[in-house]
Amino acid sequence: MRPELTAKFVRGDGNCFTRAAADIIGLDHADIRRIFIAEVLNNPSEYESFVDDLNEWADAMKDEGTWVDGLAVKATANVLHVPMVVFRKMNPDQSPTPFLPRVLGDTPDLEPICVELDEAFAGCEHYSPLVKKKGSL
Repeated sequence: MRPELTAKFVRGDGNCFTRAAADIIGLDHADIRRIFIAEVLNNPSEYESFVDDLNEWADAMKDEGTWVDGLAVKATANVLHVPMVVFRKMNPDQSPTPFLPRVLGDTPDLEPICVELDEAFAGCEHYSPLVKKKGSL
């Protein structure tokens, strides 16, 4: 799957994951942040084992520019009903990390949302949307 995908630039302002997902599905990045937070707060039993305090997590995630974590990626997959697949730029041979939604959407041509995680510098992470290369099917 990865060979026909290429990373597309998004700004590195702390909103890169939400920008990457929004770019792929055609929403505003602030909407992505809003919907994954609502998903977690509306379904606490699914997420409470991941963090000590869901309300504290949600309060932190509400701030524009807050980096996301795996919980946010999983919640995004769940609320969009589409798999999210994270590829790592620094180790392209590493198997991608899939975040499967609890329920798949009913669109027959549904494709996973693929993003690339670049961990080039210690303490920094950047997500880019992965899109089909020109000329690929």
